[in-house]
Amino acid sequence: MNICVSEKSETMLYAAEELQKYLLMMDDTLTDEVGIVLSVNNYENIDPMVDDIIEIDIEKMRGTISGSNERSVLMGVYNFLKSAGCLWVRPGKLGERIPQKRMADHSCKFYKKADFAFRGECIEGAPSLENIVETVEFLPKINANLFMMEYIVPYNYISRWYKHPNNPYKEDEGVTFEDARELVHKMEMAIKKCGLQLHSLGHGYLFEPYGLTYRTREETYLPSEEAQSVLAQIGGRRFLFKDAPNQTQFCMSNETARKKIVNYLVNYIEQKPYIDFLHVWLSDSRNNHCECEECQKKIPTDYYIMLLNELDARLTEKSIDTKLIFIMYTDTYWAPETVKLNNPDRFIMTTATTGRDRSKPYLADRYKEALPEYKRNGNFFDVTMPVCLSFADSWKSVFNGKKFLFEYHFWLDHYTDPGYMHFAKNVYDDVRSLPEIGFDGIMDDKTQRCYFPTGLPMAVY
Repeated sequence: MNICVSEKSETMLYAAEELQKYLLMMDDTLTDEVGIVLSVNNYENIDPMVDDIIEIDIEKMRGTISGSNERSVLMGVYNFLKSAGCLWVRPGKLGERIPQKRMADHSCKFYKKADFAFRGECIEGAPSLENIVETVEFLPKINANLFMMEYIVPYNYISRWYKHPNNPYKEDEGVTFEDARELVHKMEMAIKKCGLQLHSLGHGYLFEPYGLTYRTREETYLPSEEAQSVLAQIGGRRFLFKDAPNQTQFCMSNETARKKIVNYLVNYIEQKPYIDFLHVWLSDSRNNHCECEECQKKIPTDYYIMLLNELDARLTEKSIDTKLIFIMYTDTYWAPETVKLNNPDRFIMTTATTGRDRSKPYLADRYKEALPEYKRNGNFFDVTMPVCLSFADSWKSVFNGKKFLFEYHFWLDHYTDPGYMHFAKNVYDDVRSLPEIGFDGIMDDKTQRCYFPTGLPMAVY
């Protein structure tokens, strides 16, 4: 069996191994009749970081499987195998359906550019290392192209599995925060092996420069005197909002605090240069921004853009090309009033659709009334989909680059339909509606175990 790769990178070699493994599972008599080259091609007007093209040209087991990047080649391998009858219906070996058949005369011609640049999921729920690795290896089999590791260490999620707090039949496995850090590295390496876009961070980093690390919701956090001085001041006091650092904003007008955060994030990227997209979000709560005299001179989004510009400048100085993702969320739905992104090409926008009714598909309808004015720590309206789209429109004068939705289909909604059929149709309608509402894909905040009774919703997604 002759399977060649255009370059001996980890992802390309993995693609070759997968192709040979499944071909032999289908037909263990295959030998010299197989002559397939796996290669990355250059295509005009294509950004290989985000644009996936699959091209298959095989006649009687001889020819090429190529793509616009290495993950596209891996996807091409699975699409070729699917053309022969292979199916992957959920993560893990039990989700494989591999037919036994003669393959020597099999042919396939296929070309497809992905409709959307962002297709994948974010860690959630109570996952183990095995859950994440099996999920990551499943994603290219269904043509998804990204995975996000939220937080510096997503111990809040991982510990739910290894501590088994709600399972009387399992004991705490004693996985510490430092153990989880090692597990995260293994998860990240699985993501890179598959060539997927690796997204990282999001919430929870703001007070890392001050030694205040978010671990779980249940822990007690005691900020140092230095950290205390940069917590958002609300009602005349500086305190941890909801008693947790990931829920707390910082004093955004404080130039020293912004500099410490920028230095921390630059160092983080230098330690993990394999991260493709760094999500730089703020607190995971609304109405908790600093009320000090200086902070009240601008709306939070202005200070947010200042932080992003300062981070971009430092990364540029160091010739680091990692993309930065900012979020239209909680108190940053309002476009900046006085500050603009200095280098828009560095950035991609996302927005979290927390306030929508997922029993109805996306509609291009905008909010019929004037958008609410920003009120510091006094915003209590529901961000429905029309409101979200109208806010996104208001950003166009500031940012007109790529943007995707940060969604929650597979967080809780799948539990409302035990048969998964209505739920799958809702997911289908949402994805089909994306061009109409003007977004470049969806990242779903998703439990990694949502394949019972079937994997139909995820396959549809």
